[in-house]
Amino acid sequence: MTYYRDIDGDGFGNANYSYSLLACSAPVGFVANGDDCDDTNAQITAVTYYRDADGDGFGNPKDDVLDCSAPVGYVANGDDCDDTNAQITAVTYYRDADGDGFGNPKDDVLDCSAPVGYVANGDDCDDTNAQITAVTYYRDADGDGFGNPKDDVLDCSAPVGYVANGDDCDDTNAQITMVTYYRDADGDGFGNASYYVLDCSAP
Repeated sequence: MTYYRDIDGDGFGNANYSYSLLACSAPVGFVANGDDCDDTNAQITAVTYYRDADGDGFGNPKDDVLDCSAPVGYVANGDDCDDTNAQITAVTYYRDADGDGFGNPKDDVLDCSAPVGYVANGDDCDDTNAQITAVTYYRDADGDGFGNPKDDVLDCSAPVGYVANGDDCDDTNAQITMVTYYRDADGDGFGNASYYVLDCSAP
């Protein structure tokens, strides 16, 4: 059996300092592997690298080597779902404890398909209550209380400068807002007060 000198006591031996003998256990200061990268520093050890055949930066978890630095064609992660196709990689899934279709942004996993109880979005505000989810807020650049329908974010509370409605017609001018229009079914120029819409121009 070959044993390797482990000067720094990290459990990894120096491949350049070996000792072959027939024994039931390793001599003091020796170990059965020669995988140390720096036997003067216990913090420096060999790392597992994964084959990245498709060059997408994600390695094959079933094809790995232990080395002191990445061999050509290998990377430090084994998160590839299909190492023959660079377009297919692992996806982040979020825990959906309350089953509302929105995941907890603080509880996620990287996987090739959604584990049971996980979803592809992390937009839940309270994953213990299915009634509480993120809300769409709209940018209110002119501060008139009406937001830009083309500039929105999904959040648990309104960010500074955002409002809960997207009814602004011109978010650069606080004087321009939506107008109430009434249905004029008979075309006489007078609308029905019971049927109306709020819009930027008459429908």
